[in-house]
Amino acid sequence: MTDEQPQQPPPQPYTGAPQPPPPTPPQTYDATPAPVGQTMGIVGLVLSVIFPLVGLVLSIIARNQSKRAGVENGPALAGIIVSSVLIVLIAIASVLLIIFAIYAVNHMSEFCDALGQGQWNENGFTYTCR
Repeated sequence: MTDEQPQQPPPQPYTGAPQPPPPTPPQTYDATPAPVGQTMGIVGLVLSVIFPLVGLVLSIIARNQSKRAGVENGPALAGIIVSSVLIVLIAIASVLLIIFAIYAVNHMSEFCDALGQGQWNENGFTYTCR
């Protein structure tokens, strides 16, 4: 008895091109649209810091759109608050600046009335009175 193993045929050479993978099914996105006015509320909030009046207008419009749709809009509310506070602060600063300018002009006028015409050097500053 001989221990002969059955001979297997030699492997076939690979002659075919690789097969492409099966096509993937189209992807579906579960994209829920942003609530009504949400994007405008965010834009209004950002603009409320840079241009408070424009930010206030956009935030109010976005808040009204969201209210009509029955949706909360936090960024729009924040934009209304931030722009309102900044508008009040700018108004107060403007009034104080005007008061300071009037005071400075009056003080300089009184200073020149006391010294007379000419150039004066006081505390390291040169004043010219006409």
